[in-house]
Amino acid sequence: MNEIPRLIDSQTGHYLMNTLRRCHDTRVLTYSYVFNIIVVLVFVVITMSTLYICFTRKQTLVEKKQQMEHEQKFILDKIRSLQEQKQYYLQQDTLTKLPMVTQS
Repeated sequence: MNEIPRLIDSQTGHYLMNTLRRCHDTRVLTYSYVFNIIVVLVFVVITMSTLYICFTRKQTLVEKKQQMEHEQKFILDKIRSLQEQKQYYLQQDTLTKLPMVTQS
């Protein structure tokens, strides 16, 4: 009857198909291992670099003390400046320099 001619027999075809399937499974497994290793390495590198940056940016006791002194000086300068402005405006408000009577 009209049977389609085959170049290889069915057992050889099954053998080749199983071999290709095993090769595919091995390749997928290898790629997944490589991908997992890369993800872990990237995570470790990011974590280590973050910790390193945090550690190196930490201020020493001397730097903390200098910063606190600088902030205190800045606040005191602002208070003095505001007091001087208040005195200046109080002097400017009275034209006759008479004491002001406040109403309650």
